[in-house]
Amino acid sequence: MNPELKHSLPGPRRVLAASAAIAVVAAAAIMPTPAFAAPGRPDPANLVRIVERSDPHTRTTGRVTTSHRTVRGAGLDMAIAGRGEAVAVGNQAVFSGTGVDYVSRGVEGGFQVAAVIGDANQNVQQYRFPGKYLELTEAGYVIVRDGGSTAEPVAAIDPAWARDANGAKVSTRFEVKGDTLTQVSDVTANTPLPVVADPRVRSAWYGWSIDFTREETRKIAKSASACTAVAGLLTLAAGTVAGAVSAHCGALTVFADLAVENGKCVSLKIVATYLVTWWMPKCYK
Repeated sequence: MNPELKHSLPGPRRVLAASAAIAVVAAAAIMPTPAFAAPGRPDPANLVRIVERSDPHTRTTGRVTTSHRTVRGAGLDMAIAGRGEAVAVGNQAVFSGTGVDYVSRGVEGGFQVAAVIGDANQNVQQYRFPGKYLELTEAGYVIVRDGGSTAEPVAAIDPAWARDANGAKVSTRFEVKGDTLTQVSDVTANTPLPVVADPRVRSAWYGWSIDFTREETRKIAKSASACTAVAGLLTLAAGTVAGAVSAHCGALTVFADLAVENGKCVSLKIVATYLVTWWMPKCYK
């Protein structure tokens, strides 16, 4: 083409190209944002929908208090690894993270913090309970104590669970050290993402609370058979509580002996035979 004629051509092509560019931009603006779009933040409402889809049977009972990466519920503080302040979505609060986001909500008897894992490399989450002591039981529950290893249990955390984007179970477990709860999930490059994994904290978690007297504590400390005899005196719930205590007399005898040495008594909180926990309060008589 003659260079001199190039600039004399009419401009419809240029106008058409510009119009097409505008149309592309407009279309992109109205398209829904994906749950894990990079580099922008995930859509909080979409994260809530993901959690509700993974855990459809849990209903919220109200929003928990959140501040500076801390969730407050059921009289407890839980520090999480989210960024900045939470965004409210209905009764739920969403913290953004790096490869994993968190949805917190009040549930019956306590609260729940669900990690929404969008990066297979972020398969470990840590949660701190300042001033508390955590104990992992054989049944997978975590007992939250108000202080040291012999202090009163104030809450329990349900056994760990996790599900992938298709609703399939993902192998997961809890680990504890002092006041820190760690959840480790088997998330790999082949796992359909996102994976939802949560600790659910229960404050009203036990069915019975029993305080033994100084004399009863001394009897329990003598031997497992003596412990069983004391348990047999319990008539609550048609023997259910007695059976739960008897099933744990081996360990309870050792604990009671330690209580006697420290001038204290034994108290129990019982959910069922598989979950009995004890602590050392001052003797009331």
